[in-house]
Amino acid sequence: MPEGKARGRVRFDVVIAGAGFVGRTLGLALAKLAPQGFRVALVDAEPARAEESGTEDARALALSAATRNLLSVLDLWPSVAPRAQAIEAIEITDSALNAHLRPHFLGFDDELKRDGAGAFMVEHNDLVRVLAGAVAEESAIEVHAPETVTDFNTDAFGVEARLGSGKAIEARLLVAADGKRSRLRERAGVRCVGWSYPQIGIVTTVAHARPHHGKAVQHFLPSGPFAILPLKGNRSSIVWTEGEAQGEAIMALDEARFLDELTTRFGLKLGEIALAGPRQSFPLDMQIARSFVADR
Repeated sequence: MPEGKARGRVRFDVVIAGAGFVGRTLGLALAKLAPQGFRVALVDAEPARAEESGTEDARALALSAATRNLLSVLDLWPSVAPRAQAIEAIEITDSALNAHLRPHFLGFDDELKRDGAGAFMVEHNDLVRVLAGAVAEESAIEVHAPETVTDFNTDAFGVEARLGSGKAIEARLLVAADGKRSRLRERAGVRCVGWSYPQIGIVTTVAHARPHHGKAVQHFLPSGPFAILPLKGNRSSIVWTEGEAQGEAIMALDEARFLDELTTRFGLKLGEIALAGPRQSFPLDMQIARSFVADR
């Protein structure tokens, strides 16, 4: 339980608004590495344990070696590692859509690295389960869910975060980890520069007849890059960029025709392929914050 309450308000050291990968990882890092007695409030817009509802997410994430090191320090990597596929090599190719040859323009490998692979692929739901489980077991973190931080006020001593339920939380610091359309960032006056691309990213998972040997492929097509990213087993995550109109038309196809379009872009190197997960699409944007710090 929190150390103290004043005027119906709960006092913490840090309030984190948003319980995605960044919010949960930061909360765990603070709880494990800060001095004893440090208190973290994690405000999650989703219901508690929503990640166990069976909802599938087609995405996979590339974790850098630095991220692996952080997860190791937090004692989380042993839980992630069995689900993580090391990227052993990267191949860059370029061609027209129907070209029979795909010239190899550039390649990278990890042959000279002595401390393991430089990156790993982990499926979205697997990483969510590991982080959510660790948060649930951490006594220094108090989760408020389903809940959002709707507003805040600062003074010389800290910040008061107002929740959608009407509750108030006092802390020394408020962290806005509520996504790229962060309302708290706007409320704090932090400006961004960025734009939207007239494209969408289609993501799915495929199974293939031949092993990928940890190789990631980035194939540049006229409509945008088509990435084949290795997962555990004979499976790969697909990130497929198309113009908005064409992409929406592809997403509307039945499974057989969608697989035909996918096979045309995937190629034959890994043999016959089959869909091994749901398909989803996402808008593509570029965004950079002009600052990362405001009052509290």
